[in-house]
Amino acid sequence: MSRVIYAFAHSDWDRALLDYLQAQGESPLLLAPTAEIVAHFPALATLPIDALAQADEPDAVLFQQLSAQSKDTDTGLVVLHAIGGVADSAAAADPTVSQAHIEAAFLTAKYCCGVLREFEGSLCYPLLSDAYAYVQEQGCLHGHDSITCYGIDALQKSLAKEWCGYPVRVNSLALPLCASDDTERKALKRAMRNSVYGAKPAVMLREQVLAEIWRQASDPGWQNGQTLALRPAMDIKL
Repeated sequence: MSRVIYAFAHSDWDRALLDYLQAQGESPLLLAPTAEIVAHFPALATLPIDALAQADEPDAVLFQQLSAQSKDTDTGLVVLHAIGGVADSAAAADPTVSQAHIEAAFLTAKYCCGVLREFEGSLCYPLLSDAYAYVQEQGCLHGHDSITCYGIDALQKSLAKEWCGYPVRVNSLALPLCASDDTERKALKRAMRNSVYGAKPAVMLREQVLAEIWRQASDPGWQNGQTLALRPAMDIKL
């Protein structure tokens, strides 16, 4: 059975991102019309997004309300509003900046596709560091005072560093990046910590992880509800 991942955009900028993703022709995202997505996930029509933005953990609230909206085993939901934290105003004012935003967000969306644990209306977020780093390199400002990174459970307590000049919060709401044993977990943890400081070995590791995500996500034998078993090669000296 083919899997379906709905991508929902909160803003015009995010909708431009969806158009870009669709044009690439290589993403597993199903870029359905907003009306169709809202029909499938009714909570999207009633969620007070502005009010959620004032909550201490708005993404957790959003996750809780959306996670029960669909029980279809072939359906997942990726909400790209986290990417909207990159300054929309800069993107709107400068087409070059907009393209830089889109390219960075595209990489993030690809990562997000790989860490969905199961297609039961689940919502999870990618590690946003790479996308924000890229955008920062383009001279763009971030729209919030912090960057929230989801999906790396092992770093929940240890990673409270600075990234792109903004505080980084790590939240284990989403599926942790898998490691088969403590040795791999520690190595991955060390690699991600190094990545905050721009260590090249960690960048190489992230590329391996992305490649493995894409390889598994493209496997026709992949079953709905199956966890992507991310086991990046740990033969890089860190």
